[in-house]
Amino acid sequence: MKLVHKLVGYDRNTEFVGAEFNVPDQTFDLVRSIAGVNSQKDPNAMGNYPLSRPVAEEIAKIIGASIDTKQYDFFLEPEGA
Repeated sequence: MKLVHKLVGYDRNTEFVGAEFNVPDQTFDLVRSIAGVNSQKDPNAMGNYPLSRPVAEEIAKIIGASIDTKQYDFFLEPEGA
C-alpha cells in the first residue's frame, strides 16, 4: 500500500469535503515542513494536520492548486492508495 498525501478542504458550512488535491511525492518534504509536521515524531505525516489560511495558500502554490480559503478549511491528510 502506497501512502498518498492530500490537501483537503472542508466546507465551512457543511463540513463536507469540497476540495481535494494530491501532494506530489517530490514536494512532500517541503509541504510537510511548511505544514509544521514534526518529521521525527511523524516522519510519514500519518496524522491530519489543520492548516492556517496562509499555510494552505503556500502549499497550494507549491502543488499548483487553486484553492478558496474563504469557503474551505484546509488540512494535510494521508490516504492509503
